Amino acid sequence: MENQQKQIKLLKHQVANLSEFIIRLTKVYDGGFPEIDTKLHTLRNHLKSSANWLYAENTISELTGPVLKHADALRAFNHDTISQLEIFANHLLNSDATDVEFKQLVNDYISEINGNSLNIEFISARLRQGIDLFNDLVDKQSDETDTSVLTDDEITRQLHDKICLEFKELINQLLSTTPDDQTLRDIAIQLNSGLSRQELMQCCLVILRTLTDELLQERKQAERYVVGLQKSLTGVGQKVESSIKASQEQYQIKLDHSRQLRAQIDDFGIEVHNALDLAILKQQANEMLDKMASTLTKREACDKDEQVSLMELLSGLKSQLTTLERETESYKQRLLEQKYHSYRDSLTQVPNRNAYNERVELEYRRWKRHQHPLCLAVVDIDHFKNINDNFGHSAGDKTLQVIAKNISKCLRTTDFFARWGGEEFVVLLPQTPLDQIRKPLETIRKQIQKIPFKFRERAVTITASIGATDFVSGDSIVTAFERADKALYEAKNSGRNRCIIIEG
Repeated sequence: MENQQKQIKLLKHQVANLSEFIIRLTKVYDGGFPEIDTKLHTLRNHLKSSANWLYAENTISELTGPVLKHADALRAFNHDTISQLEIFANHLLNSDATDVEFKQLVNDYISEINGNSLNIEFISARLRQGIDLFNDLVDKQSDETDTSVLTDDEITRQLHDKICLEFKELINQLLSTTPDDQTLRDIAIQLNSGLSRQELMQCCLVILRTLTDELLQERKQAERYVVGLQKSLTGVGQKVESSIKASQEQYQIKLDHSRQLRAQIDDFGIEVHNALDLAILKQQANEMLDKMASTLTKREACDKDEQVSLMELLSGLKSQLTTLERETESYKQRLLEQKYHSYRDSLTQVPNRNAYNERVELEYRRWKRHQHPLCLAVVDIDHFKNINDNFGHSAGDKTLQVIAKNISKCLRTTDFFARWGGEEFVVLLPQTPLDQIRKPLETIRKQIQKIPFKFRERAVTITASIGATDFVSGDSIVTAFERADKALYEAKNSGRNRCIIIEG
């Protein structure tokens, strides 16, 4: 009996902890959605001190609809948004018109993006900061060229085209998750046909609104999962509370039965002691045994009811845990799908910048730990802008798809290949010394040159320039990439369609 009292006390303590946890969980949403604040406050009142689970359950039922309406997760889409901002910032950084001071601002911006947690406030601030950087660059270019019309400046046009291309890739990424969004499709058509500066800024606003909507949608999914978890925990609490109450009642009944048995045994002892006639004693013994048998029968029934109640509780808990496990698996699968899309370039279907950032970190750590050789190459398609200008953006997209497929065929399974952005690709070659990378890189260059492109019945030869280097002592990921990018710049200035390797 003492052990049962300890178990009951432990269960009460666990229920109190569960109530406190649910109260704290609801406070996460305070101020976020005014229409559910009042109900959340009511729910907390029901769960304070002596929790009233019946009222709490009714309030939770009333909350389910509004909470599902305002719920969704942000992680996967936040990650993709930050990556797109990083791509945008790197294109600003690589602009020929940027000065040292502006490059430092952009580098600080990239460092801030990579060094902070993902949340709506942070991303919104970085979006505004990115637009400010873009406007600063446009103003600088306007001052340097002393022209009043932005599109008359060749450098500005190149930057304008790069931003349009980045927006197009971002829209392709968004359309992969929301293919029926007609507004995004209209913007994609506009980007293909060309936009003025004012139209580009209008598209920027539309894209920002779309990104915000996507962030809210992701948050809704996460909150929907949390609501389901909260509902399951509430159900568990209710069943535990009911079980505690039933156990207390059964325990009291058992005590009553025990007292009855003791009283009956005492009465029987008195009767035996006072008996003078054997026949009367026999009759009294039979009557007493019948009473004791009846008491034992009631006790057995009580034990049986308690066992049935316990089995029902365990069965209910198992059912709720199974439901929660199924919901968790569904949510996990959705996150995996989102991660796949966030790590895959929507146009070429090869890994994107996000995937590269993750893989290069892994290879970099391996290189530092084991000192195995590690090389990095940047591949840029020569005169790619001419393809878009002469044959249209759809021809440019098809060109990138074919080239990406051919580059993949030239690499080993241990190599890593990703689209860096625009017409640039990046290749990692682990455990490959610098003096052995020219052969595979030349294979890539020659393979691209051999592709039989044909646009509007006109045969076109497309070439690529490649810059490469190896990681050496003291290198960071950034310094190695900058050295490979410098080699690419030399290949471009040396006539293109060649591979330049700079030793670390």
